[in-house]
Amino acid sequence: MPLRFGIGDHWRGAGDDDRWAAARIMRALPIIIMTSLACIAQGQSSNAPARQPAATSPKTLSERYYVLEAALRYMMNAHSSQGEERDHYFAYVLPKDGEFTPELVAAFAGYKPPVMPRTKAAAGNRGAHDEATGKPFKFWSGKVTDIHRDRATAYVSWYVGPLAAGGHTLQLRRKEGKWIVESEKQDWIS
Repeated sequence: MPLRFGIGDHWRGAGDDDRWAAARIMRALPIIIMTSLACIAQGQSSNAPARQPAATSPKTLSERYYVLEAALRYMMNAHSSQGEERDHYFAYVLPKDGEFTPELVAAFAGYKPPVMPRTKAAAGNRGAHDEATGKPFKFWSGKVTDIHRDRATAYVSWYVGPLAAGGHTLQLRRKEGKWIVESEKQDWIS
C-alpha cells in the first residue's frame, strides 16, 4: 500500500481518505444542526441572510440610509412641490421589503401625500389606486449605488402606471454632516 503525507505528522494509507473525510463531516455535523435549529427558531431558512432588526435610533443606521433618505426626500419634494400632486395621490408608497422602509416611513411622518410601505391596492386601467377614495398611489424606490468619503450616487425611480414612470440618478455631497443633492439626471421617463 503506497503511503502519502497527511495532516500533521501522520502517515496515512490511500484507503484512509474516506474514513478521514467522514470523521471531519461527523465533527462538523453538530455545528450544522445547531445553526439550522437557531435559524428555524428565528423563522428563517438556514441559507437566508440574517435580517437585522429595525433600527431604534438614528445612530445605528448606516451611511447608506442617510444618502437614500436625502435622495428620496429631494425627489419627493420636487414632485410634490405643486399642491396639485400632493392632493392628487392617496400616498407615496415604498417597497414593503426595502432595506430601510420602516425607518424611511418614520422619517417621512407627516408628509403629504403620506409615505407608507407597499400595501394592497386595486389595479385597473388607471393604475394602482385606493379602492375607497379612487386616488392613485405613486410607488417610489431607491438604491445607493456608490459612497466614497463625502460623495455619493443614488438612483431613484417612481411608478404610477405603464405610461407614467421615471428614473433619476442623483449626485450627493455631505456638507456639514448632511447629505445634499448636488445634481440630478433624468435617466428615463415613460
